[in-house]
Amino acid sequence: LDSKRSLSPESRTTHSAATTPGATPEATRDSARDTARDATETPVGDADALTHLGRENFYYKHANRELRRQLRAVGQACEEERAQLALALRTADVERRLNAQLRAELHNVRSFLENHPGATPTRLSKKALRAIDTASLGAAG
Repeated sequence: LDSKRSLSPESRTTHSAATTPGATPEATRDSARDTARDATETPVGDADALTHLGRENFYYKHANRELRRQLRAVGQACEEERAQLALALRTADVERRLNAQLRAELHNVRSFLENHPGATPTRLSKKALRAIDTASLGAAG
């Protein structure tokens, strides 16, 4: 068997509908019928039939290998996306909790300022700030 040679263009076209992604079952069935008809009409002798079957076997093995490789690649991509989705969901949950805490804290500050109008925050420039004397803090406490 000469399995290293590729299929002739005629025999490759009969298999294209069967291996086309998204091909309808009717197109696949029609392609299979055409292939079966070609297989019965094309070979004249036993040697030709054996050569033809060897080429078809090579084609299908190659197509099967390629499809398995593509399936593995899609499976890996799917797993990576699942991991990214899980991480994004965890991050979103943490951010939701933090947002709820910050909203509660903001609500508390606003309600305190509404109830105590004299306790409004005062803005100071950096120059107006004084250093804290740690000795006076220790004596006061």
